[in-house]
Amino acid sequence: MIAYLSGKIKFKGANFAVVENQGIGYKVYVGLKFLSDNQVSAEVELFIHEHVREDADDLYGFGTPADLDLFEKLITVSGIGPKTAVNLFTTLNSDDIRSAIINQDAARLKAPGIGAKTAERIILDLKNKVSGLVGVDVKSRSQMSDDADTLEALISLGYSSYQAKDALSQVPKDVKDMSERVKMALKFLAK
Repeated sequence: MIAYLSGKIKFKGANFAVVENQGIGYKVYVGLKFLSDNQVSAEVELFIHEHVREDADDLYGFGTPADLDLFEKLITVSGIGPKTAVNLFTTLNSDDIRSAIINQDAARLKAPGIGAKTAERIILDLKNKVSGLVGVDVKSRSQMSDDADTLEALISLGYSSYQAKDALSQVPKDVKDMSERVKMALKFLAK
């Protein structure tokens, strides 16, 4: 079983990266944020989930052990496979996924392959499993709604959802006014 992989990105696809380690290239499925944050030839470290089936042996990579742990909890939910779970990491970061589960905000858990019923099943199955995690900054529904509005404003200005989320993550938490949050995020995007 492969649990960790470090090496250089040799190639990037739509939802995967080929990571070279000692002359061997490993195809690792990753979230789009990882792909946008790392260029070809970048040195990377990934925590790996190896998913073995009759017809495939797929690797899924994450930047932190906490992200890997959440991914492994998600794939225990009936109807959630690894490709669907990694899609969720494409649209949300792990803290937002945990917050949505804890706050029972099914609408926030939108991703390809995850409809309303599946989102409700995720919440039902994982609420008690993620609520006990120490150090998780849980956002209230109003904070998540404010973040969504701010993201929507930045996206409407022509930025990708990944750029908008990254810039918004750098805005201090004590800034509550949406217009101020947008202005500060735009400053980070202008750099």
